[in-house]
Amino acid sequence: IAHGPIEFGSASAPVSTYTEALGRVGQRFWTTTFLTSGFWTGPQGKVLAANEEMLKRIKKSGGQARRLFLLDQPPNLVVQAYRDHRILQRQLQKYEELERLQDQHENLKSNMRTLLQQGFDVKVVFDETKVYSRLPNGMLSDPKDSELGIYDNFRIDVFEGGQHGVIHTVKSHSPLFRYFPTYLRAVTSYFEELWEKAESMALFIEDLQDAVDFARAKVDYESNWLAIYEYALAKEDEGMKTIELARVEEVLREEVRGRNLAIARYLDVGTCTGRYPIELRSWVTQTGKILGVDEDYDCVRFAQANIEQKCPDEERIEISQRDFVAREVGIKGEFDLITCMLGTLSHFGWDRSRTYDDSIQRALARMASLLSGEGLLFLGTWSEYACKNRNMLGIYRQGDRARLAEWTPSATELEDRLRSVGLNVVGQVQPEMRLDLTWCRRAH
Repeated sequence: IAHGPIEFGSASAPVSTYTEALGRVGQRFWTTTFLTSGFWTGPQGKVLAANEEMLKRIKKSGGQARRLFLLDQPPNLVVQAYRDHRILQRQLQKYEELERLQDQHENLKSNMRTLLQQGFDVKVVFDETKVYSRLPNGMLSDPKDSELGIYDNFRIDVFEGGQHGVIHTVKSHSPLFRYFPTYLRAVTSYFEELWEKAESMALFIEDLQDAVDFARAKVDYESNWLAIYEYALAKEDEGMKTIELARVEEVLREEVRGRNLAIARYLDVGTCTGRYPIELRSWVTQTGKILGVDEDYDCVRFAQANIEQKCPDEERIEISQRDFVAREVGIKGEFDLITCMLGTLSHFGWDRSRTYDDSIQRALARMASLLSGEGLLFLGTWSEYACKNRNMLGIYRQGDRARLAEWTPSATELEDRLRSVGLNVVGQVQPEMRLDLTWCRRAH
């Protein structure tokens, strides 16, 4: 009887120990791992081959092969960091780093696709409640850097170093270890509890791919663009901002006051500097809620500071960082007013498709789902003139004006898209030659 696990510390031990144990599995192989592990962001022919042989045996016996990827934060935040890091590297013009990141991403996709095709159940999870803390003391020397493998009922391995991409030590527990039955029960319970909370790896990979695509299509601005947008726009651009807001308020007077409706909840999509939540707050009931969302962290911080400066006692406004077309956006309830202004909708158009299977349609569908029965949705979009002449806001770089022109649906296409998500256009005007203003309600 051993008093502790057998420890292997050589460079080749992790793979050889792992593949040797897989060769004996007949009923169950459950394992945890990390996205950053070198096993999954690089080519792993030997490891995948060992998994394939093991899976053939498990299929014949009706057993289970589960791989659980442990995240260091909730999945939506991992996706956000994945996207933001790529955007930063592009802004810094670190193209070699971008190539390295892309190679890692393609390897991850390829390896996950192979695992799923072979028959693995694969999920991802964030251990928010620290379920690992209920494992026997000392089993994981570093819970944030240790991976577990359960091989039938004959062995438990603890791999150390996976979070940082290089596994340097394996601690192997077998029935020769005095407390093996206790450890096996604890590890099994730990894995089962996390598995129940986990989400599909296939869907998570889709979200990561969306993040990569978004980063590649991200519109760049001139430097200090937020301050310029808020305080120092060219006269004609500032005039367009003013006219758009004035026309929205004119429609609100006609539609809201004329119909004796109350706005209890207001959502601004792509809030930028928080201008619309600040300017339209008088239209919201005193006990109401105003939510501004933007995927850009700098916009969120600027908007929060702007609100603190211009209406410091205003408690109804909340500014939150959200990717509005993410699978889970985290916005609950219905809103009586939704705005998406001054060309913001075009930023969702990087994958614009004739079949409407794209981000713009996902954004419109989400707006429709969040709109109350009598609620109003306002969209300020670039006009045909603006797109033809590449004449948008001066804060955009010239190359991105061309991209925005391609990403912007025409007024006719927008109306068709709105109709397909269950919205009827109430009105459509051109308050300034570069800008179309559309407002709509749910179809009844």
